[in-house]
Amino acid sequence: MKSSLHESRNASAIGESTFGTQLIPVYFLVIIFLLNFTSRIILSPLLPSIERQLGISHSQSGLLFFFTSVGYLAGLLSSGLLASRTTHRLAIVLSGGGVGLAMWIVAFAPNLTVLRCGLSGVGFAPASTCLRRLRQSHL
Repeated sequence: MKSSLHESRNASAIGESTFGTQLIPVYFLVIIFLLNFTSRIILSPLLPSIERQLGISHSQSGLLFFFTSVGYLAGLLSSGLLASRTTHRLAIVLSGGGVGLAMWIVAFAPNLTVLRCGLSGVGFAPASTCLRRLRQSHL
């Protein structure tokens, strides 16, 4: 028993990874996905109060989701350019910073136009890293 414990310590010191150490990046990716998805979907339960506060109709509030989708489409289409010109780490940092900035713009939007632009940014920022992840996983 004592020798197997000593051997496992030596194995981890050499660089062999255990199941637990492999779960850390998986948890990190799950948290990133959760925050990414939440930033795009959090608007749904808040829509009735947003309609009342801004005095807009259901169709105008549905347009907010359209602007998020347009931003997401633009992010997916431009992600190839970003993927070819940056590293994976920089793309993730830019995406996280972009989502944070876009959510800040949405939170403090003084009018509907700024809110729509911010929601386009909320859609654009996470989509801009999708191709980079896909490209690296298939190489």
